[in-house]
Amino acid sequence: MKYLYRISALSFTVFFLFNFAFSQGNSFAKKDKKKSEVKINVLVTDTSDYFVNDIKQEDVKLFEDGIEQKITKFEKKMPLNLGIIVDNSASMRTGLKEVYMAGATLVKNLFPGDEAFIVRFVNSDIIEILEDWTSDKNALLKNFENMYIEGGQSAVVDALYLSSEKILERAKKDSSKRYALVLISDGEERDSFYKLKDVSKLLDGSDVQVFSIALIRSEMPEVSRLKSKSLIKQITLQTEGAYFFPKKFKKEKGQENQLFAALKSVVFELRSQYLVSYSPTNKDFGVEKRKIKVVIADGAKGEKRQGKVRENFTAPN
Repeated sequence: MKYLYRISALSFTVFFLFNFAFSQGNSFAKKDKKKSEVKINVLVTDTSDYFVNDIKQEDVKLFEDGIEQKITKFEKKMPLNLGIIVDNSASMRTGLKEVYMAGATLVKNLFPGDEAFIVRFVNSDIIEILEDWTSDKNALLKNFENMYIEGGQSAVVDALYLSSEKILERAKKDSSKRYALVLISDGEERDSFYKLKDVSKLLDGSDVQVFSIALIRSEMPEVSRLKSKSLIKQITLQTEGAYFFPKKFKKEKGQENQLFAALKSVVFELRSQYLVSYSPTNKDFGVEKRKIKVVIADGAKGEKRQGKVRENFTAPN
């Protein structure tokens, strides 16, 4: 067992097709301090839903609220390097089933050439690498099967910071791949040494995206729920990732489908081959949803290609 020391003492399968509609009203895009630039993941397929991996920038047109935008950067990002950060603190006790579902879904949707690591955390002293970089799905899945809860003051930000350090170390060696972190937690921050501003500074300028599956319990006090949601939103806001709040603790009809939909959207983002950046013509960044659409030019022989993006994003203040 390897610990990420730096602080104080310091079978569910989803192989989905790509013919579904996306709706991510809870997604945020980042407002850069120097230039307001938005990054969007774009998945391109042919009419049979097979990946198309030879797209160039001139083949892409991007529209925001029906207005064509100037693309400032276009990158092909494959394969995927993924860090999965899992909260095993006491407040997650009733959510282990959903933790397994989320983790197993992410792992089983890894492609050949992809690699992942798993970090389990409780408090600032228990932040451990359960599985280091590997493409072995069975090894990754076994860790989710064996997860257990411990008491302690949850350190969400510390786990995120140290995992960010780990993934950036690899990203510096090869910028051609996609790098992302998925946080599975209720967002109940209690005892971190690092602050969100430290995470923001660390990830600033990188293409590492953070996605959050927030398993927030309905029985949490309202103040705690609001703080948790705020933390989760800020974490993803910094990286053009996306956050989701599936209602998964209540045993109600359809609740599991909400988690499934959230996982499906995260996997879509992770599987997208291209990262497109643009500077919005609408500079009035406020809390408002903006409709995103991508049009892909036909191939050299007239073959049709289709671009798929998150349906919308919410511009931050």
